[in-house]
Amino acid sequence: MIEFYSSHCPKCIVLENLMKQKGIKYNCIDNEDIYMKVAEKNNITSMPFAKVGDKILNSKELQKYIIEE
Repeated sequence: MIEFYSSHCPKCIVLENLMKQKGIKYNCIDNEDIYMKVAEKNNITSMPFAKVGDKILNSKELQKYIIEE
């Protein structure tokens, strides 16, 4: 399952809708205290991002992953 870190920005909503359309299971984490710690630890500077397996994907990488899934 994907851990999807979202601030509910327009890009977050688009990627969340893509995952829904493709039937990809995810857990949306929208708690700023949580996602800011993960973002800082992994040098992520924009939303959304996700943890897929043991890898952190930025929004561009996540979009590619979703499309190819």
